Amino acid sequence: NYTKQSKQQNIRAESELEAIELVKQYKEPAEANVVGSLYLNSELFIENKLTKDDFTFNHWRVYFVIASDLVKENKSLTEDNIEFYLNQHPQLAEQYKNSKGFETIERLKSIVNESDFDGYVADIGKWNAILKIASRGFPIKDKLSEFADLTAEKIYDTYTAYLNDAFMNIEQKVKSYN
Repeated sequence: NYTKQSKQQNIRAESELEAIELVKQYKEPAEANVVGSLYLNSELFIENKLTKDDFTFNHWRVYFVIASDLVKENKSLTEDNIEFYLNQHPQLAEQYKNSKGFETIERLKSIVNESDFDGYVADIGKWNAILKIASRGFPIKDKLSEFADLTAEKIYDTYTAYLNDAFMNIEQKVKSYN
C-alpha cells in the first residue's frame, strides 16, 4: 500500500512539474512584450518595479538588464549605446548575440502595443505567483487554461475560497457552499 501511494505521489509530482513548464510557456510572451515595450519607450522604467528576478527566461532577462542599466545611466536604448555597453559586459554580450541582438529588439518594438504595458506586467506578476504556489505544492495543472483567462486577483480569490472552505469547519459547524 505504501509503494502504491508513493507511486501516486510521484505521478502527481511529475504532472505538476509538467504544469510548471506549461506556465513558463504562458509567461514567455508577457516577458517578451514587456521587453519590447521598454525598448520602445524607456520612460516605462519609471512607472514599474520590475527586476531581473521577475523574468524566467534568461534571454529576456538579459535584454531587461541591458535596458535597465542604460536607462540608469541616462542613455538612450540605441544600437550604438547597447554595443558600447556590451563591450564592457562580455557575458551579457554573448547571450545578447545568441538571441539575435538588436534584430530581436526591433522586431519586438514593431509588434508590442505600448498602451498594453500594464497588462504585460500584470501577466508577469500573475504567472510568477502561479509558479510560486506551484513550487509550494499547490496543484495547478488542471486549472492552467482557466488561469490564462483570469487576473491574478481572481486566482487569489479562488485559492482563498478553497482555503476558507477547508478551514472554516474546524471550530464551527458551518456548512460551506461552492
